[in-house]
Amino acid sequence: MSRPRLMIAVAALIAATAAVVVPAVHSGRPSRALVEVTGTPASPLRGTDAAWLGLMIAMNESTLVLLDRAGPRLSDPVLSTFVTALAGTHRGELVDMLGRAGRGQVPLTNEHAGHELPGIVTPADLARIEALRGPAFDAAVRVCLREHLEQGARLSASEQLSGTDPATKELARRIERTRRADVAQL
Repeated sequence: MSRPRLMIAVAALIAATAAVVVPAVHSGRPSRALVEVTGTPASPLRGTDAAWLGLMIAMNESTLVLLDRAGPRLSDPVLSTFVTALAGTHRGELVDMLGRAGRGQVPLTNEHAGHELPGIVTPADLARIEALRGPAFDAAVRVCLREHLEQGARLSASEQLSGTDPATKELARRIERTRRADVAQL
């Protein structure tokens, strides 16, 4: 293939990928449909790897609701900046986790919906926090985020010890490192 034709083919591939990926994340939340373009592994993920992905996806999704709602209401500008950055990080992680789940053929149902688990922001948490104002609101957001970040770090450390899929364990390593850095900054 000549160089100009190769460049056109590469540009077409990039445009086709962007047409699928950009709408999936444009809303600020990655679409679970995004995982359909990521391919599949030789064998599905099972056990700890699948459980870790399912729980971490649920945790990120629930925390993004808090981050999106809290951002405009925070009175502490440093916390506001942190929340904005954390939301971006969580969206990126969610894309990575959804892609890993898709490649690993992990069912994308939220088995944790309605459960009060450490690190998951529940509707009751949101109602309690949203009823507050000013510094009390900021403090409640900090407490909820700290629990989420610490639990995410613990779960990610456990995945690295007990998981079997190297790519999932590497994702857990990256997320654990990020969570620990975020806790230190919070």
